Amino acid sequence: MTDMNQEAQLQEIEISLDTAKEVVALGQSLERLYTNPDFLKVIQEGYFKDEALRLVYLKGDSVLDHSQQADVDNGIIAIGLLRSYFRKVFMQANQAQAAIDELEQVQTEILAGE
Repeated sequence: MTDMNQEAQLQEIEISLDTAKEVVALGQSLERLYTNPDFLKVIQEGYFKDEALRLVYLKGDSVLDHSQQADVDNGIIAIGLLRSYFRKVFMQANQAQAAIDELEQVQTEILAGE
């Protein structure tokens, strides 16, 4: 491999490492949130549990008009989307950590070959 090719490859690895590290950092931030008592109270208990239950009960209420039913549906969807986003952040952070490990190994191999 030529020196120019190695340099280009090392630069690409550095960019990929920086990006992956940002994704891992986001996952770590979310992990810290998940251990925060306020987050647990407001989001885990208050939103994901209590609010979800309230909306499900409202969904069965026949006195709600069409617009109110739509609001309830949107609230339920919002809860699901936020939980899905959190799962996605954790999954991407795990994948990014695996990519970091691989990229650092390739980087080491390239540098050792110089």
